[in-house]
Amino acid sequence: MSVIPLRKVEHVLPCTMKSSVWFMIVLCTFVSCKEAVPPPEPLDPALVAMAGEHYKDYIVEEIKPAESDTIQMLAFDTTHFTFDLKPRQERINHRFLYKNIGSELSYIQHLTSACNCMTDKSEKEILNPGDSNELNITFDPGLWEPGESKSLYVFTKHFPHQVEFIIERNK
Repeated sequence: MSVIPLRKVEHVLPCTMKSSVWFMIVLCTFVSCKEAVPPPEPLDPALVAMAGEHYKDYIVEEIKPAESDTIQMLAFDTTHFTFDLKPRQERINHRFLYKNIGSELSYIQHLTSACNCMTDKSEKEILNPGDSNELNITFDPGLWEPGESKSLYVFTKHFPHQVEFIIERNK
């Protein structure tokens, strides 16, 4: 077996073949340095069943108010009160606390109940942002059967426009 010197091999390979080898080396370098494409996010089967595979096209992002927008809003500490009837108890007074968590003045317009059996003894006042107040509700517990509940509705000029309070007698 005879060894062919390198200079002779260069003459044996045609010029186009040399170019092809260099082209492949350069191509492999660029292809291997390319970033991998992340796999697509899995689809939610429940949403696909309702809206099809392109359900993400129908999703609307939450719209947040601009900081310059003003918001009127009252937040109540609770909207439920359960009481026990004690012997010879003719009246129960209960306080529901609330706060103006909005950025504008806020107030309660009026209260009502379907039974007309509850009265509000609180002062109606306009609340500045961050201020608190209370509803002082008075009612006759003898009008409730054990386990019975009744609703008191509070109406405001703004959000929430109507708040339902549940007053319930224990069984």
